[in-house]
Amino acid sequence: MSLSGPQVVLWKLDDRIQSSISGWEALLKEIAWDGTFTQKRVWPRTSTQGLMSRKVREAVFLMLKEATLLRTHINFISDILDTKVNLRVARQAAEDLIHRVDLLVENLGAMSQVMDSISLSKAPSKLRRQLQRKARDREEVVKCYSVVVARHEKYIPIMEELSSALKDATDKLVEARQRGVKYSPKDTGLLDVLTKFYLVLPEEEQTRFTRLKQWLNPFNLFRTRLKIDKLVKADAKDCSFRKVRKMTRSGLWKEFQTCCTERTQQVLGWETNIRIVNMQITKVLDMMGYVKGNLLTRNIRKAFRYTRAVLLGIEQKRSIWIEEEAADMLLGTWKDFQKAVDDEKAGNQKRGATFRQMTEDMYNSVGDRGVRQGLFKELRFDVVKRNAQEELQRGKDEFLALRQLLSSLAGRIAIEEDKFPEFTVEGYDQSKKTTYVLVDTGRCEDEPNRRKASKWECEREGSASLGFKFKKRKFFKSSSPAGCLAEKRDRSTFKDKAKGGTCDAYYKCICAVDP
Repeated sequence: MSLSGPQVVLWKLDDRIQSSISGWEALLKEIAWDGTFTQKRVWPRTSTQGLMSRKVREAVFLMLKEATLLRTHINFISDILDTKVNLRVARQAAEDLIHRVDLLVENLGAMSQVMDSISLSKAPSKLRRQLQRKARDREEVVKCYSVVVARHEKYIPIMEELSSALKDATDKLVEARQRGVKYSPKDTGLLDVLTKFYLVLPEEEQTRFTRLKQWLNPFNLFRTRLKIDKLVKADAKDCSFRKVRKMTRSGLWKEFQTCCTERTQQVLGWETNIRIVNMQITKVLDMMGYVKGNLLTRNIRKAFRYTRAVLLGIEQKRSIWIEEEAADMLLGTWKDFQKAVDDEKAGNQKRGATFRQMTEDMYNSVGDRGVRQGLFKELRFDVVKRNAQEELQRGKDEFLALRQLLSSLAGRIAIEEDKFPEFTVEGYDQSKKTTYVLVDTGRCEDEPNRRKASKWECEREGSASLGFKFKKRKFFKSSSPAGCLAEKRDRSTFKDKAKGGTCDAYYKCICAVDP
């Protein structure tokens, strides 16, 4: 007697159902995540595309419900097969599940037909042109905001590096002042900070030796450079008055002008703060008596200043008080620059929220220009419709595969059905019942009409008839026998293995004796 055929199909069904449920749960998470965090949505929430997204979500919930119920019925069939009686009930249950799956497949096919009949809302030619123009202008506004956000992500690390270098120089200067030791601009790192700030100034603020200094200093700003002059030129080209005037037809000129203002404020704010810091550091170095240049040019400039002061009667005194004032000025300069960086970060959060909202409006607008596919553009409506039909077809294929396995299960149960009698309640009460014995040594098959008790018999009848309490276990000794086992402390368990050792004093076997 063997039920290995139906059992193999049951394992395949369980694996298939579990895989399908995992895929549909992942799809639901994708739809929920797509509607919350993404900008270019795969499953929109508004207009006709949003309607198809909702229908797909409802279909996925339906498939999840049916798969869960199907798994419950499969477990019920498995329990019947463990009893080895009334296999007709298990076969009828499998046939009823086949009928239920057929109805679900028909419903999914009808959903696909309804989804195919949904068409894009059409508008008159004049109105359609207006919507398309508005969609194009909205795309320009989104592109403008994307530039602002991208610039912040690219250049704000440079600004933070400048602020960090200025803070280190300020800390060194304050520490040297508190300790009362003699210090110079080179010891505190002010010259390196000045070089960094000097290299990010616009071209009109630089000398002919600036690019040479940058080339000789490869570690400057991690090989990056804030080219403010080029950013200003790009803003002048992208935010021309001609573009603003064109957008008066669609009514989006205010949004576009606001974005252009944000771009200008961002770039000019960086330029102003960098220029102010550069001027303040130069003034601090002058207060500390520092003269620029190398060994030769520095001595020439010192001699020129001294001669000029003697001829003009200028008295230049660099006292400790002036150096103290320079340190305080440097500390205030760093605080102002750090505040400007923090304000830029706070302003970028508002710009990012506006950018996400404008992007969502663009992809959910009626006049959406579509999604680019290589050299061509495909309407977003067609993309969502194709994705929805693919998901419905995928679900239909999954249930067709499950139907095939259910049909195989019903056929194999029918083959085994004749080998086992069908018991009714009255017949079961009057029939000879299986008894259970406890074996200390050997195997259950050593005597005729004695066999291993099944898991169902061990859990439901065998353990209770011998005074044991059944408890599940996962780990056994390699030498332990297979089947229903009796342990110490009046407990029993079941080792679901094909082979095992012989019964012994530690693991006694609970065997079934057929009448």
